[in-house]
Amino acid sequence: MDRYRWHILGLCEVRWKNFGETTTHEGHKLYFSGREDKHEQDVGFLVHKDTVNTVMGCQPISSRMMTIRLRASPFNITVIQAYAPTTDYDDEEIEDFYDQLQGVLDQTLKKDIVVVQGDWNAKVGENACKDWKETCGRHCNKESNERGLSLLEFASYNDLKLMNTFGPHKASRRRTWHSPGGDHHNQIDYNIVVKRLFQSSVNIAKTRSFPGADIGSDHDLVMMTFRLHLKKIRKQGHTRIKFDLEKLKDPQIAEAFQAMIGGKFALLTVIDADRSDMDMGVLIDTFNTAVTETAKEILGKHRSTKKPWITSDILDLCDKRRELKNKKGETEGAKKYRAVNQQIKKSMIKAKENWIKEQCQEIEENLKQNNSKKAYQLVKKLTSTKQERTTTIQDKTGKCLTEEQDILKRWTEYCSELYGHRATGDPEVLNVPPATNNDNHPILREELEAAVKSLKKGKSVGVDNTPAELVQAMITALTTICNKIWQTGEWPTPWTQSLIITLPKKAKANKVLGVIRRSFDHLTPETFVSLYKSLVRPVIEYGHSVWQPRPKTLRTDIEDVQRRATRLIGSLKQLSFPERLASLRLPSLEHRRTRGDMIDVYKYVHGIYDTDRPMLHLFQGRDTRGNTLKLAKGHCRLSLRAGYFSQRVVTVWNGLPDSVVTAPSVNAFKNRLDTHWKSLPTLYDPACHH
Repeated sequence: MDRYRWHILGLCEVRWKNFGETTTHEGHKLYFSGREDKHEQDVGFLVHKDTVNTVMGCQPISSRMMTIRLRASPFNITVIQAYAPTTDYDDEEIEDFYDQLQGVLDQTLKKDIVVVQGDWNAKVGENACKDWKETCGRHCNKESNERGLSLLEFASYNDLKLMNTFGPHKASRRRTWHSPGGDHHNQIDYNIVVKRLFQSSVNIAKTRSFPGADIGSDHDLVMMTFRLHLKKIRKQGHTRIKFDLEKLKDPQIAEAFQAMIGGKFALLTVIDADRSDMDMGVLIDTFNTAVTETAKEILGKHRSTKKPWITSDILDLCDKRRELKNKKGETEGAKKYRAVNQQIKKSMIKAKENWIKEQCQEIEENLKQNNSKKAYQLVKKLTSTKQERTTTIQDKTGKCLTEEQDILKRWTEYCSELYGHRATGDPEVLNVPPATNNDNHPILREELEAAVKSLKKGKSVGVDNTPAELVQAMITALTTICNKIWQTGEWPTPWTQSLIITLPKKAKANKVLGVIRRSFDHLTPETFVSLYKSLVRPVIEYGHSVWQPRPKTLRTDIEDVQRRATRLIGSLKQLSFPERLASLRLPSLEHRRTRGDMIDVYKYVHGIYDTDRPMLHLFQGRDTRGNTLKLAKGHCRLSLRAGYFSQRVVTVWNGLPDSVVTAPSVNAFKNRLDTHWKSLPTLYDPACHH
């Protein structure tokens, strides 16, 4: 598309699930709307990077329909992207599609310029021009079909016009679809506008198909040119720069970074502590500017590639395929085009497999070198399914909001209610002793250094774009700024601002497991254990201390995830499930749930959990058998209550020896418990019970 001048591109058969938006490697914005269960149908909009700021809102309707609104002059534009059912679907499906499209048109603002475009899977022929001459032109197919008549009825009812049927172009610039064998060529994609007001804004000479645009599809690019001006919306926001922080692990680079930062802050370190005339804004601006400039110069930006396995040879084949596309009408040209297309697909598959093997080798090398952070970054890069973000939210009534102003208003309303909530509690909690007068004592460098070391690495940055890894190299300058704040009582404005980032939910365990299976041709036991423990098992065990599966069928379903996971290792397939777990040293999920219960009991009994209503009570009888911290087990009339925490843990806890339950710390308790249970059959066999 770089060879064409375009602003917004409507897409069909995107085959992406759900609704979301993402930014391409070139900087363009992609909006998509698809099904929740399958990678089928789906529509989308690709907005040029120079046009992104004109987008007022994008609303998903279904997997076959979505709308986008652009700010323009003299009127705003509403574009509806549609993907009509093919001839394989019955008439009832077609009627539902047009009923839904009619509802979308009725809700569109009447003063907007309305464009309805997409793949209609309908043929409008010359035989319909006489009866529908106000709706379609004579430069179309030879004959119409039933789906074409349905499209004409819909367009006529809404006073619409099929614009790419009016241009007197040659046949190759009118056809939009080609059969796989190249025997049939039809016009089934249309750009439709309201003829009442805006048909004169369309440049008919430049509204046609462009067969030179090639992406390996059986459809051609259809473009329509409008005579109007798009208004850019000035959006205020900070530009986040992601630095290559891995370079700080090199001692020489880290030393050079600290030296340059120290030089730029030399003046700040000699400031007299008694000076109160220095503006806080000057300090913060100097601080942020020096950090950004030094990081750019020493570390550089983090570079990411869209598809790193694509080689220059594959790109050359794509150029060759685009040249052959114009010769698809010839027998020899079509044959060469199909051959090159198949070669591209095979080369892509082979190149991706080789790249994944190289990444797997790099993961194993990092694990051997105890560089777990880099290894897990590569694992996440290979196995995670990208969760595309979406800007649409719902109001209190459940209505979907797409306009930016409405979304900001809703966020403001939500945060005001969240932080303005007044909880009724004990007012005595707020009574604290009066603070001592330590105003003359400055903040020590050691205090700030200890606080900075406690910062977690790899976290998202704030409005100042300074990650924790860089802050650790600027203790001296930061001490000066903090003492200035302590003296003046004035907080810098950027330090009082925060960013709200919406986080998508994590994928289910089976989904992550499927990604691992598709991404790795061969898994060693060591690599599998690292992947499983970091990506799959945390999802399975989420909230297990609150919810425990009581029925056997539920426990079996959960254990089947681990059973299926261990079969990914080819060298262990012939072993039974307990033998595979023992070989990998992975305890059964049943055993881990019981172990988690015992850790919680230890915290209850030893007072680590502070609660006003204890769930567990020590045994007060004369029976001296068992440990000295035995629990009293209450009577439960219903079998359902037997699965409650206070009931299910008593028997197992009372069976532990005194040396385990009287451990001095939680870590000591874990070690002694594992040593005591290391020979139990429940360790690797989920069919056994404690």
